[in-house]
Amino acid sequence: MRNDQVELETLVGAIQSGPTEDTRGGGHSAAKLIYDLVDGRIVMAKTDDGNPETTKKVHREVAAFKIAELMGCSHLLARTWAARVPDLGGNEVNAAVIAIWPDNEIQPPVPHDQLNDLDVWWTACFDAVILQTDRDGNWGTAPDGKTPRLFDHGNAFDMGGPGSHFYNMKIDQDIPAEIKAGLQNLLDDGESAGLKDLLPPGEYDSVVKRVQALLQSGKLRLQ
Repeated sequence: MRNDQVELETLVGAIQSGPTEDTRGGGHSAAKLIYDLVDGRIVMAKTDDGNPETTKKVHREVAAFKIAELMGCSHLLARTWAARVPDLGGNEVNAAVIAIWPDNEIQPPVPHDQLNDLDVWWTACFDAVILQTDRDGNWGTAPDGKTPRLFDHGNAFDMGGPGSHFYNMKIDQDIPAEIKAGLQNLLDDGESAGLKDLLPPGEYDSVVKRVQALLQSGKLRLQ
């Protein structure tokens, strides 16, 4: 059993304290709640208030991480899974639960030539696959100053992207073999991993078409 499946079943019982509300704003319209777990980690839950648009955003956050896992670049995102969590009133609600990185620290962005080039490639292709609309404001770096950290994917998939300078940097270049292998794995295993259940039919089908087109051309460009 994978770790996220264990946590899905035991998250409520694993809470040491919380929730407290994250009031820093952002694109999520429902409450964002912070929990301290008994093992010392901190998680954020982007909750679902039942509004259809909020539900789509919650599902997209989970879908984006699953896509990163299948592609092989999940080290760039905080691990994200679906769970039911207690809200501020003690009622259980659906949420995308995001495990804040162990050091709970994201450094500001750095010039791209300071980043690991393969991670720049992973980000460029990931943003193309999910149609990330606003990457410019939604990334930072790990404390090593070389690894991008990517976040906020609730507005991806059908909003008209990619709005990503990572994508623009690598456009029309040959996709590295390692990333093509990851794209093929996403194509082969995406449906069985539950992506079709998380995303509306049109969005999932569009993901498949984008991946197929990238593999067929071998270059990073969306038509």
